[in-house]
Amino acid sequence: MRLSEFKQRYRNNSLVYLINHYAKRSLQTIRFYLEELRWRHKWKVTRPLGEVEVREIVRARRRGCYSKPRGRLNIVYVGYGDRVCVGDGAGVLDKYAERNILLALKRFGEVREFMVEYPGDCRSPLWSEKRVEIGRNLVGLIEGMPQTPDLLMGQMSGWLVDRSALEQLRLRGVLVINYSWDDTAGFYGTTINGAWSGPAALASSGDLNLTSSRKSCLKYQAEGGLAVFWPEAANSDIHRPHDLPFEFEVSFVGGRYGYRPLLIEFLRKHGVEVATFGPGWEGGMLTGEEMVKLYSQSRINLGFGGIGHMVKIQHLKGRDFEVPMSGGLYLTSYNSELEECYEIGKEIVCYRDKRDCVEKIRYLLERPVEAEAIRKAGRERALRDHTWERRLEQIFRLVGLLE
Repeated sequence: MRLSEFKQRYRNNSLVYLINHYAKRSLQTIRFYLEELRWRHKWKVTRPLGEVEVREIVRARRRGCYSKPRGRLNIVYVGYGDRVCVGDGAGVLDKYAERNILLALKRFGEVREFMVEYPGDCRSPLWSEKRVEIGRNLVGLIEGMPQTPDLLMGQMSGWLVDRSALEQLRLRGVLVINYSWDDTAGFYGTTINGAWSGPAALASSGDLNLTSSRKSCLKYQAEGGLAVFWPEAANSDIHRPHDLPFEFEVSFVGGRYGYRPLLIEFLRKHGVEVATFGPGWEGGMLTGEEMVKLYSQSRINLGFGGIGHMVKIQHLKGRDFEVPMSGGLYLTSYNSELEECYEIGKEIVCYRDKRDCVEKIRYLLERPVEAEAIRKAGRERALRDHTWERRLEQIFRLVGLLE
């Protein structure tokens, strides 16, 4: 029996799933704290740098470079995604970036995309050679452009590109900005020919690292880089309310793994109806448009902030901004960094554990007027503070790219 067939057969066996979950949760937690020890061992300064200090350092590196008006920037975007058919040939499309950050980037100037297909196994010797080739191709692309780009930006890590490529581009006067999600865990990753596969490998190769975890700023600084806190956001052209009647009391859309099935099973045992969609769930897959509509069709949209199988280690998620911007009432696990983005209890709602989640759901379902006020306030806050356009403008002004 193949491993995939074995997994499929026992996926819905609650005892097997429970054993698997706690085993993976223990391993991931141990790995997380080993990473903590690694970067703390390198931590030689007393505090993280503030945004003003980061701005001064980056602008000093760019001395002699001019700011440009909005819409005039020349940008190269580096990302990875799935191989799809584009036009007459096969291309690579980063589906998330296409609907979010790329759409916003194009409002600041001309964007050239450099996409890499996600590898099956980035630890293989073949991929090590491929990674170096990708770096050469990236440098070759930029050297062949009629005008040196103002900015190279992307979601890059050690498995994607060799650090020497970014260092070459910096020497050519290209501002290099890298962003990473979920780097609370996996900052180092595994080793590829002596280099880390995670974003740690590139921490000091670019000019600035953007992270959606404030604590991770310390990790980049420990590895010789600069970093600022930069949460995910949402695209208001895509994530918008739909005038549809409620069909679900509570819904969740996302992969079926980790703690998620355990909490949802607990909610159902306590009389809470939860409609679930996505890989592994009975509701099946949704298109992007169907997912956004679901937020309007649900009285409450459930969220999870844990990483992998871990529960106590929390991280901001794209859903934290997409659901409120889509006009959905959002209930997710508590994360102190959410307090920097929303007024909890008035714009979104957070639960601390399983029982608190049940109580919050019952409370909101019994008070539709209050629930509607939270839903409205969450969307207003997301539109005001959490669009991709606003996120990019903040960073571009910080580093002196925009006039």
